[in-house]
Amino acid sequence: QHQPHRVFATEALLTAIVTSVRTNLENDLRNTAIRVTNQTAEALLALSIHPTIDPELTDGSHSRIAGNTTQNEKGFPLTAQTVRGSQQLYAIAWTVVSRTLNVKEITITVSYTSRNKPYTNTAVIYKHKVI
Repeated sequence: QHQPHRVFATEALLTAIVTSVRTNLENDLRNTAIRVTNQTAEALLALSIHPTIDPELTDGSHSRIAGNTTQNEKGFPLTAQTVRGSQQLYAIAWTVVSRTLNVKEITITVSYTSRNKPYTNTAVIYKHKVI
């Protein structure tokens, strides 16, 4: 004999499980974007602006180029990150603006797509010239 309340309960349980797995994946993707943003900030803060400025810190827009050996050597994170056993692509970009002769404002943006929806993590850091 068919028991509709058991079928409904099973469907509700499966829906809850799928929603939980999806939410956990979204959290992992977001946490990875935050980590990539932080690693980009660390790489940028380690670069020189005095006596000669590193090309990554000139005023204007910059981006992480996948496979660029110079950026790899400078410690920039990879654009492809492993999240739950799969490769997820992250677009890494930053804009540099000189606020004074000694201070550069750097806006870092890390973007990715999940389930055909775009997401972005942004941070602003300040690079001070060592005198």
